[in-house]
Amino acid sequence: MSRTTNRWITFRSASAVVDKWGGSFSMPPLASTIKVKDRQEQEVLMTGISANQLPPDVFWGKLRISDDQAPIAFLPLIDHCLDVAVVFRHLVALPTIQRCLMVAANSTLTPAQLDRLAVLALLHDFGKANLGFQNKPFDPKAPRAGHVFETAPLLNVEHLANQLAQSLDWGELMSWFTEQETLKAYLFAILSHHGRPIYENGLGTAAQNYYRAKKQWWVSDGQRDPFHALAKLMELAHRAFPAAFAEDVPPIPNPPQLQHRFAGLLMLADWLGSHDAFFPIDNGKADRLQLAPDAAIRILKAVGLDV
Repeated sequence: MSRTTNRWITFRSASAVVDKWGGSFSMPPLASTIKVKDRQEQEVLMTGISANQLPPDVFWGKLRISDDQAPIAFLPLIDHCLDVAVVFRHLVALPTIQRCLMVAANSTLTPAQLDRLAVLALLHDFGKANLGFQNKPFDPKAPRAGHVFETAPLLNVEHLANQLAQSLDWGELMSWFTEQETLKAYLFAILSHHGRPIYENGLGTAAQNYYRAKKQWWVSDGQRDPFHALAKLMELAHRAFPAAFAEDVPPIPNPPQLQHRFAGLLMLADWLGSHDAFFPIDNGKADRLQLAPDAAIRILKAVGLDV
């Protein structure tokens, strides 16, 4: 994505993303829309975890933290990523937003193409699989690992890049576009989901925590393998959006305007899909393939996006 047109992914509030499209949506505070029933359900689902560790084979995506900063409940990474992808898919089905996407694409977009965009949205937090990020809530002396710039070694170190390509089935993803550079542009749009534009030249060896990530955080510790966690994301994508992987789907159009709108919608979906009154931090108890679609419908109505 070019710097001159990258403005779409710099908006830091969900309402700004929607308003910039000329929509008439009102975004009331979510706290005012939560029903008492939702609060009660959340209290029942949150049973707590050890303050010192997660189950050894679990990669967390969201944590609930106590007043003394101890983790007391978690949401698996695959569950959070699915929540966001399902919200994204419901967003792009809304008539006003779908029209904006088609104008940006300069063509119609089939349901399967929209499913493919949802799969890309599902991958938005793939950087959280690095072990530095996974370890930091449980060790106050651990380096402050993030999940964006820590992906830099995956793009620069051959054996890590190969493992990334295998885990995320890069060949399949490349087949969704007419040009490999377009997939790369979507990768940077995904990494920009917190609102800060990410460019390829910002993910070199000078990136934050580069050498720790290269030598330690993308390497199995004997119990947890980050690339196995990424492979599980793609396995989930096949189950959640099977039509995205059909052979007769037209390529996703190339215009940068579509990439920018994708990035803005991904930020909005991440914001909505992280609200734990609708998407509970439940220690992985719920069947997210059942929970997420209903929760997505309810939250879009709650904030006035779907009326």
